[in-house]
Amino acid sequence: MKNTNTLLSVASALIIMAFVLFIMMSMYIYPMMVTFKLTVRQLYKNAFLFAIMKFLPNLLIIIACLAVIILPFYFYPVLGYILMFFITFGLISYITNFYVYSKMDKYMIQPVLNKGKNTEEPDRSEPEKTEEITDGKDEEKE
Repeated sequence: MKNTNTLLSVASALIIMAFVLFIMMSMYIYPMMVTFKLTVRQLYKNAFLFAIMKFLPNLLIIIACLAVIILPFYFYPVLGYILMFFITFGLISYITNFYVYSKMDKYMIQPVLNKGKNTEEPDRSEPEKTEEITDGKDEEKE
């Protein structure tokens, strides 16, 4: 096989793009899984929509996470190993979840909450006055 084979180049590019898209989708799958009760099909559909809708910010998040992993090894290899075990995994999780939850809140949680407020339901922000139920023993003491 020659290096100039265009079919092989196109196939490789498509596989790389699909892999990057899958990485972007995986950033959204776990937070949606623990926040909402969705089927597997709904999880992947929503994750795909978020990955496409926010492609450039997702790409920047992936690049930032790769920089957090690679740069310590490039400058100080021993420090890279120490940071990998103590800081890197948690920092990457924090970066991705900080971004992902804000988007889930904006596009999934808030519309549901606002939809509930727009219906003709009573305002539940103030507690309703209820009568206290006594068993009659307090009245006997007085």
